[in-house]
Amino acid sequence: LYSNTTGNGNTAIGVFSMSNNTTGNYNTTLGYGADISGNVSNSTAIGYGASASTGNTIQLGNTSVSKVNTSGAFISTYGTNSTSTTTGSLIITGGAGFSGNSYIGGNLNVAGTSTQTGAASQVQLPSTEQLHLAASPTEQHQQPTTTLLKSQQQLT
Repeated sequence: LYSNTTGNGNTAIGVFSMSNNTTGNYNTTLGYGADISGNVSNSTAIGYGASASTGNTIQLGNTSVSKVNTSGAFISTYGTNSTSTTTGSLIITGGAGFSGNSYIGGNLNVAGTSTQTGAASQVQLPSTEQLHLAASPTEQHQQPTTTLLKSQQQLT
């Protein structure tokens, strides 16, 4: 809190913690050199050299942190639907690997190529949807080799 002049409700624990905040309110830093910059409010920086410069943000660790672990589930009550790769409740800027099953309760949109290994056990399409088939299930699908247009009644 070295530079704090008019900021209220800030908490700083650690040497050089929150040294750049002057007017931001309700921020929290924990750790040596953890900081809130840009005079923002309602942000948290946890860990050595962690820095938050956007309001309403939590930063866990500095740029050297390569993993964030938890024994529990990640749960978000932010219910915004995703309409692109930069919107929604979970935004991942790199790749994502899943070692278990995945359930998608809404639509799945792929912006780019898709590789399928294994086989689908059942396909149900609305009456006007298209099904694209390729030569093998592991082939990357840039352009489908066959397009079928079937009604739902014809698929059953």
